[in-house]
Amino acid sequence: MIQEKITKEKIELADNLLLNYKDLTGFDFRCQKRNPDKAYKRALFYKILKDLAFFNDREISEWFKRRGEARNRSAIFTAISKIEAYYINFEGFRNIYDLYFADKKEHFDRISKRKLSGLHQRKSEKEQTNQEKQKDSLQGLIDALPANKRLEVYEMVNLRVKSWEWKNKDKCEIIEGFDGLSERVY
Repeated sequence: MIQEKITKEKIELADNLLLNYKDLTGFDFRCQKRNPDKAYKRALFYKILKDLAFFNDREISEWFKRRGEARNRSAIFTAISKIEAYYINFEGFRNIYDLYFADKKEHFDRISKRKLSGLHQRKSEKEQTNQEKQKDSLQGLIDALPANKRLEVYEMVNLRVKSWEWKNKDKCEIIEGFDGLSERVY
C-alpha cells in the first residue's frame, strides 16, 4: 500500500486553520481530556481539517505526529462521527460550528421546532388527562353513556336545574297562637 505524503500546502493550510481556531476558541491541540468542552472542540478541529483542508484520518494523524502529538485514526474517525450529537446537545459547539459550516443550522432549527411542538402537544395531553382525572362521578357516568341516550339525560338534568329556580325556597313560617282550638270546640 502506497501512502502519499502530506503536501506542504496542506500542512501550511492546517497550521493556519489551527492558529485561527486557537484564537477563536482557545483550543489546545495537545489536550486529550475527555470533558465535553475539550472533546467537542477537538472533534470540530478534526472536521475542519477534514472538510476545509481536505485531510483524511491518516493525514490528520500524521499532521498531529509532526507536531509531536499521537492521534489514533480510529479516535479521529469516532470524534468526527459524534459531530451531529455535539451539535444537537451543546450550544457552545453550535456557535463555533456555525462560524465554519452552514449545513446544520436549518436542520437543527426544524428539529427544535418539532421538539417544541411535541412538547406542547404532550403538555396539552397531560392537562387533558388531569382534567379527566378530576371529573366527579356524575361526569364520569355521563361520559360513559352512549350518544343516543345523552340527549334524554340532558333533558332530565336540564329540567331539574330549571326546577330549582322556581321551587319554593322553604320560606314557611310557623306561627304559634295562644288560643287553641280545644277551647273553641262546643
